[in-house]
Amino acid sequence: MSIIAKIRPYVAAGFSVHWLKAQSKAPVESAWSTLPRKTLDQLEASYSADLNVGVRLGEYSKVGGGYLHAIDLDIRKDDLVDEAHSRLAALFPTYTTLPHVISGSGGESRHFYFVSDKPFASRKLGRSEGFSMVFDPAKGRPVKKHDWEIDLFGTGKQVAMPPSVHPETGAEYAWGRDFDWSMLDLGIAPTIPANHIEGIAVVSEGGADADARPPIGLTLGQARDHVMALPTEQWCIDRDGWTNVGMALHHEFAGRGLAGEAFGLWCEFSGQSDKFDINDARRVWVSFKDTKSRNIRMATIMQAARLARFERMFEGTIEAQGDGFDETPGDDAQTPSAPPESGAKADGAAEFQASSAPGIDDLLGAPAAANDDDDLIERVKPGTPINPGLDNPLGDLDDLMEKGKPAGSAAEWMSKLDFNDDGGIRPTLPNIRLIVAHDIRIRGVLAYNEFSEGLVRMGTPGKLVKKRDGAQGTKQLFGSIWERRDNVNGDLWKDVHDHAVRDLIETPGRMGGYGVKVSDRDLTAAISMAASDNLFHPVRNYLDRLEWDGKSRLDTLFVRYFGAPDNPYTRGVARMMMIAGVTRIYEPGHKFDYAVILEGMQGKRKTTFIETLACHWFGELASEFDNTNKMIESMQNAWIIEIPELSGFSKHDVQAIKAFISRRVDRARLAWAKRAQDYHRQCIFIGSTNDAKYLRDETGGRRFWPVECLLDEDSNIDIEALREEVEQLWAEARAGYRAMRAEQPNGPLPLYLADAEANEEAERLQESRRVETVEDAMAGQIAGWLEMPISKGDGFADDEKVLRNATCLKQVWIEGLGNDPRSYNAQAAQTVGRAFQRIKGWDNRSTRTRDFGKYGKQRAYFRGAARADLDRGGLDLIF
Repeated sequence: MSIIAKIRPYVAAGFSVHWLKAQSKAPVESAWSTLPRKTLDQLEASYSADLNVGVRLGEYSKVGGGYLHAIDLDIRKDDLVDEAHSRLAALFPTYTTLPHVISGSGGESRHFYFVSDKPFASRKLGRSEGFSMVFDPAKGRPVKKHDWEIDLFGTGKQVAMPPSVHPETGAEYAWGRDFDWSMLDLGIAPTIPANHIEGIAVVSEGGADADARPPIGLTLGQARDHVMALPTEQWCIDRDGWTNVGMALHHEFAGRGLAGEAFGLWCEFSGQSDKFDINDARRVWVSFKDTKSRNIRMATIMQAARLARFERMFEGTIEAQGDGFDETPGDDAQTPSAPPESGAKADGAAEFQASSAPGIDDLLGAPAAANDDDDLIERVKPGTPINPGLDNPLGDLDDLMEKGKPAGSAAEWMSKLDFNDDGGIRPTLPNIRLIVAHDIRIRGVLAYNEFSEGLVRMGTPGKLVKKRDGAQGTKQLFGSIWERRDNVNGDLWKDVHDHAVRDLIETPGRMGGYGVKVSDRDLTAAISMAASDNLFHPVRNYLDRLEWDGKSRLDTLFVRYFGAPDNPYTRGVARMMMIAGVTRIYEPGHKFDYAVILEGMQGKRKTTFIETLACHWFGELASEFDNTNKMIESMQNAWIIEIPELSGFSKHDVQAIKAFISRRVDRARLAWAKRAQDYHRQCIFIGSTNDAKYLRDETGGRRFWPVECLLDEDSNIDIEALREEVEQLWAEARAGYRAMRAEQPNGPLPLYLADAEANEEAERLQESRRVETVEDAMAGQIAGWLEMPISKGDGFADDEKVLRNATCLKQVWIEGLGNDPRSYNAQAAQTVGRAFQRIKGWDNRSTRTRDFGKYGKQRAYFRGAARADLDRGGLDLIF
């Protein structure tokens, strides 16, 4: 449905419809409030793409025999929905039956529409007691925003209507309950009588920034510095702003016997506007006596002045060239303009001087302080305190200058800070995060290394330059703790850096800090969140910048550098190892159960080979396999981890290593963490050994891929050549990974040896690397005994000789190994059992016992398929 079709019912019902700017609440026509109501044809002729729809309320929208109004229910805190609706129900008991629109902003705010027999001007009908101070960009200062408010919108107001698009969210306004348009055609509309509305008490606006607290204690000179820094447009020419300045000066000085001087300062400030009228100023000044319960305070003016100074400082600044840092300004540094000499007054001050002094005295109810007009508007030297103990929490923050940033950037982020009622920065996590993320001395220093999974320093602190430095100077972050050493991975962020940032934030404003007391919790969270805004992965970045030249090198890696046999096994191991290394960077925790073992004589530079292949990310496996935390720490920031000298590990260690390298994820709560975390493996393992026999696990070494170094005694691994081509090796591995993932978009990649010949060679090498044990020797003796034919009959010489088809451990211990029957015990049974597992062609999976004559009923071991035949009763037991 076109937008013209959607607004047709509005126009037909009598709504005064006009166009709003695209994705905006602002009318296209500036004179919208006085223009005649438009017809549908006029609206269609003036429409352009993406415009929003607005409706003018009150006397211009005659609907259903009355005038269209809206109840604006504005809820800023969703947890107070019930409270707001309860108040609305008390004002309008039937409000739930009214048509209403859901704002595109989301949340619980609503517009409820009704018709009344009389047009009303807009008025406030209710608001919460709770409020927050929120920075208003239009006013350039923090203003009070209640948690919820209820307003009647009528003549002079216009609202966005469906299907308008919200300016911030991009979502459409929508009807929660639509009008019954057919009833409107009959002149029947949801109505609230005018006398009901007139009976509702209007809530006094009292200034959105009302405050009844005592004055701050400024001198007139200090107040002048702040007032004269205010933007003229918003605070002098704009009447609301001008009135607020006067109210703040009255609140600050009238109770201290300085009303006349404060009025003179206000007039001096007001003279910047061509609209200034001294008689109007007198009348308004007197009216401030009745505003004791709703005073605007100088804290509001001070904050607006600070932000205005920030904005002026950045006008015309450009992005710095070079290293991005600036030296302290020299003689040409800007300095604040000095206040006018006592004889040089602004126009407002001159008009104030020309007016009748007795009239002013009568008006203000106090005698003139001196005969000379220059003394009437007292100019106390800036910095002379009325209250020497007062320490402005923001101090000279308005004098801080960040060079090398676009105009207005500092003012922009500082405008997002949440201020208390005195204009100071609240010690909240959002505020601390803003400071850590944007202060030039901290910004860009923090980062989060996704590979090492930790906070690091990736930048050098910037320098904050003040237009004027106090005696104690400006707080900076400098010293050896901020020196950069690791430009690839970043330098660890330590406790001392936390302390330095805390010191900066808690330093008073006059020394370049923020004067905010920071809790450990908020500081830690702010630093962590700021680092999370600057994520990087050094290994992934390294791989992403590589371009493969198309020349194959991967398969022959061990052939060329180790002199290893050129066969499918050696080629497959090299390729799988390298592609697995790439896969675990792009897909942490991907399945890869193997570790290549580099074999060869000592001094062949095997460890250096691993280090070179790992580039900047080499590690050595800790030997505390039962300590998960230690093992995780040894893997952090390591891409290839060496398992050093496998022959030195015990049988238990080898079993632990096999279990360890097969894991994809490690879960642990490290010493500094508050809760457990999953650490997905981003590394591969390469072992090294100088011995030919190193696998001590009788279950075999399936997870180990041995690679022989067959270089001559006088030759070493060519590390220099490896350094020359290591980037191309990884580039080819990355290309191999991408090809595999393109062929198989989902699920784990086949990072194993698929070639049958390669697997046979792997099994041969793995078995040949096992260290011979007592069980191995025993297995050979048992196997020989099992292959000796025995008589099938009663033992006569001419009986048929056959191979036994079953035996038991006790028989093997006594007959096969020739041991004394009395020495057979549980330990002997375990030893024979382990040896028997090494003998091929025998099956001990049956859980049934058999009668072995003089050995009694024992668990049987069967030759080949004999167990099934014996179980069916089709074969005699021969032992």
